[in-house]
Amino acid sequence: MLQTSGTERTPRPNSGHWEFEANMVRLHKDEGVFYRAVRYTLDVSREPKQIDLVFGGAVLKGIYEVKGDTLRVAYAQSDKDVRPTHFEGGTGAARFLFKRKK
Repeated sequence: MLQTSGTERTPRPNSGHWEFEANMVRLHKDEGVFYRAVRYTLDVSREPKQIDLVFGGAVLKGIYEVKGDTLRVAYAQSDKDVRPTHFEGGTGAARFLFKRKK
């Protein structure tokens, strides 16, 4: 599932994925084509847990939750937007739901 600025969209099959490494996430577009790599930091001491994605000089503040093989992420679409406090999305926020591929 994908939601940006409060508009929910149904993703197409093979519409991209995120591949996590130690402190980097590789973003892939349709059909697995590599798009870009961004740094990230986590703060597991917060509730909900926080993730910051670093795109060049911009830091997009977000939250995340892992349950089993499901990852939910909501983050600000601009470094000027505030960190989301819930996973429902809304104006200025993007929301993603990922299933781990085994």
